Amino acid sequence: MYTYIPISIEENVWSTDVDVVESCGKGPKNVIVLIDPIAREKIDLLMEKYKNKEWLAYLIGEKDNLTIKDIVIPKQETTGASVDKVVFEDYNKINVIGVIHSHHSMGSTFSGVDNEWINQNHNISILVSHNDIKCRVRYKVPCGALFITEGKMKLNISTNFDKELFLKDANEKIKEPTYTNNHIHNYTSYGYGGSWPKPAIISSVKEDADDLSLENQLKSLEDDYTKILNNVSDLTIVDDIVDSENDSIGEEDIDEYLKECGYESMVIGG
Repeated sequence: MYTYIPISIEENVWSTDVDVVESCGKGPKNVIVLIDPIAREKIDLLMEKYKNKEWLAYLIGEKDNLTIKDIVIPKQETTGASVDKVVFEDYNKINVIGVIHSHHSMGSTFSGVDNEWINQNHNISILVSHNDIKCRVRYKVPCGALFITEGKMKLNISTNFDKELFLKDANEKIKEPTYTNNHIHNYTSYGYGGSWPKPAIISSVKEDADDLSLENQLKSLEDDYTKILNNVSDLTIVDDIVDSENDSIGEEDIDEYLKECGYESMVIGG
């Protein structure tokens, strides 16, 4: 876990008198530095605005972890090859966790000046160019010295909502389809014999509908009768019910066929 190293400067002056070790067997090799979208977008805007000029900004974030929430720009004088006279009066008053500066088109390699001044004085140091972005993270190792290692930048895509509550609600509303336990017997279906489950799409609700044929009961509904009848006729062909002369299913055939399937008085919309 990352331990915050207090950062402070006096009179806007960085120090080179920092106890930093170049290697440590107990130091981390690679660490992840998270950056919020707003901070990343501001960096992109600066890179677009100052295509051939260096600039420097301070990283604002959470002290106890490596998360960059925003960036702020101090007063500075810059050229295409340097940043000088950096002044930021609120440096010690806000959560400064690091610094970022640009090399625009010069590449993304930390210079000797960067290592001596910027990297040693900040917990996070980012170098950005038009082609790449590099990061260094300062850690305190068990011996008490500071160890600087490579950091890997990762966009912090985090949303603030109760994930467990959301999934619980989804689980209550997203269900599997329900089928009856009845089966259709004594049929052939496209040359295959056997027994298939019957979809629970027809239910009896009319007590006074016994005098109607099953087909007429279906026709009397406002629901899609054609679709229902097609489902019935496409499901299987019963040899002893189908009219052998024209291989078609009529009203009486449907009536008898549905009874063979176990229905007595069936209408939709139960």
